[in-house]
Amino acid sequence: MRTLSLLSLLALAACRDAVAPVPPPPTPTLTLTVDRFKTDQHPREWPRDSGNFVMINNSLDDDAGLAGIEVEITDVSDGLVRTRSFDASDLAEGVTPYDVPESGTASALVRLTRHGEIVALGVAEWPLQPKIRWEVEIQRSPYPQLVDIWPWPEDDSFSRAEYDCSWRWCHHLWRFDVSEDALNYPGESLWLRLWAFYDCPPDVVCF
Repeated sequence: MRTLSLLSLLALAACRDAVAPVPPPPTPTLTLTVDRFKTDQHPREWPRDSGNFVMINNSLDDDAGLAGIEVEITDVSDGLVRTRSFDASDLAEGVTPYDVPESGTASALVRLTRHGEIVALGVAEWPLQPKIRWEVEIQRSPYPQLVDIWPWPEDDSFSRAEYDCSWRWCHHLWRFDVSEDALNYPGESLWLRLWAFYDCPPDVVCF
């Protein structure tokens, strides 16, 4: 019996050693997208439940859309500062996710120009965390699609610079005013939505 028990223990030890090692935790990454649910142009009811529809324009080759978009993303950690710049051509090609620190801060400086003049400008800043796939999403719309904004303004009038959101993986929202002479319709804003995918496989589209 002792011999059998010893053999059993040795077999269990061999099985334990044969188990694949636990993979290291995912490295935090960051990418930049435009209106991840519907790109280019599409109608949306605005104000909500009004029966009136406006044309959302997130086209990257239209001056009335996002052809003039410029985004500078900076991360700061342990005294090291890194800045990457992107424009409409980069977004059209697709921004490959890149590694960011597990701690420190990140910020996005967003500029929208038309005919060489700035028509929208704003900055978003947030603390970095480990194991997060960050996605900075830019869109030009009255409000971000598929998101629960808190608090939702009773008169559908968005005036605050920041909003919380309760949709899963939606981390935070920033709203930037668009110059009156560049508006496509009343109530249009430039939005930055920050996604924080903390339990979503890299090869899966999560929303």
